[in-house]
Amino acid sequence: MNPAGPKFKGIKAFSRLLILSLLLLGKAHAADYYWVGGTGNWSDYGNHWATTSGGNIFHTAIPSINDNVYFDANSFTATGQSVTFDNTFIYCNNMDWTGVTNNPSVNGLVSKLNVQGSLALVSGMTWSVKRIDFAGNGPAQLITTAGNAMDTLYFVGSGTYSLTDELSCISLFVQDGSFATSGNNLTANNIILGTTTSTVNVDFSTSLITCRSLFKAWDGTINLNSSSADLLLTNNFPPFSSTVYVWLMNKQFRNVEFQVRGEIIGGVSCQKLTASTTFYLNGSAWTSNIGTADFYGVATISATYNGDSLTIHAPGSFLKIRTMNLTSYIKINGTCDLPTNFQPVDFYPAGSLNMPAGATVDINYAILTSVNATGGAAFIAANSLDGGSNSGWNIISPVARTLYWVGGNGFWNDQANWSLSSGGAGGNCIPSTIDDVIFDSNSFTQPGDSLKLNGNAFCKNMDWSAVTNNPKLANIAQSNLYLSGSLVLS
Repeated sequence: MNPAGPKFKGIKAFSRLLILSLLLLGKAHAADYYWVGGTGNWSDYGNHWATTSGGNIFHTAIPSINDNVYFDANSFTATGQSVTFDNTFIYCNNMDWTGVTNNPSVNGLVSKLNVQGSLALVSGMTWSVKRIDFAGNGPAQLITTAGNAMDTLYFVGSGTYSLTDELSCISLFVQDGSFATSGNNLTANNIILGTTTSTVNVDFSTSLITCRSLFKAWDGTINLNSSSADLLLTNNFPPFSSTVYVWLMNKQFRNVEFQVRGEIIGGVSCQKLTASTTFYLNGSAWTSNIGTADFYGVATISATYNGDSLTIHAPGSFLKIRTMNLTSYIKINGTCDLPTNFQPVDFYPAGSLNMPAGATVDINYAILTSVNATGGAAFIAANSLDGGSNSGWNIISPVARTLYWVGGNGFWNDQANWSLSSGGAGGNCIPSTIDDVIFDSNSFTQPGDSLKLNGNAFCKNMDWSAVTNNPKLANIAQSNLYLSGSLVLS
């Protein structure tokens, strides 16, 4: 480097200068390197880097960023032999393991492999490399993993990289250039597309993209082709209860499915959205366009949400909305024991549900609070309770009942202990806020019998005046008893 030239400061500037220097040197001395001699260190060029396959004439330096390296049938003489990346930075143009025998292994957990061209692995080998930087500038670099799990992959070149088979890795970063799955499935804990200063092109084609922790397409300019791809959010590594986060600026997938607790930050468009447990769409400044949505846990939709249909499958859960526009139907079916709560997102004054005339509103056993209904549909909630501050609804309350405790010892939430008559048959829905409950001489069969609260309990009036056998009311689950009427004890 000319000492009179500009002085580079910082690691990033130094790294760019180093790579540029290697590129210039490599162009002048590009060569093919063939590994021979079995087990050894990458830096031992005098014993392992031959100029021909199986040859005994050796290179006088380790491979540079423009040199092609080959591992083939003449590289390893016995099963279990290995190559160790003993330099901090390992460089090559293309790395090709096609035709290698004896199931070798690569030890590179403390090194970074820099690949300027393509990478081709084979099945049966063991690949243990902490990080690979793909820095190619050409239009057609290929990656073949042959079933080998990768660790951390960075795409930092301005060229195009394409998969030829499925890719599984811990983390994948696309920070420059183009990346294409070519219809092959991609599985990673973390998938990060773009940086604040970059433009990247990512083509997911028809692939299944499985992410276990974080999917982020947020920073910089991201040209993402994913409208025919499926995004699966799951988690099969500890801690299993972790939330999987997805950051999207109105990107489009075919189907999006959360198999674990999940949150989308921003906006998303898809034909079908499925969430198996608690789900949060966190995009108050964004509009999401969803075809069909199926929620099996608490669903919080803090966004402008446009969709065709939505179903809450889990009785006793919550649907919390900000602005929701549906064209076909909404289905919220709780049960008499577990009504589903329909309300605005937390700290928001009122939710808005807009559905046109002819759309289907199928709501049964729900508690509605601060939801404004507009658009012309018949907004009927059957067997439901009005939590207050609703508009545009016909909320039909269930018929109030008088329920008698029967069967002696038992749990409040057990239908077998609730009868419509004194001493009658059990099997009725547990009390709600509009039902009266009575404990009398037919309630407890033995002295000291107990009624255990194993969850929050609700009723209107509660009367113990005719009870016998000195029963106990026990709280075993830090539960609360809510009465909207009177309490009479014995």
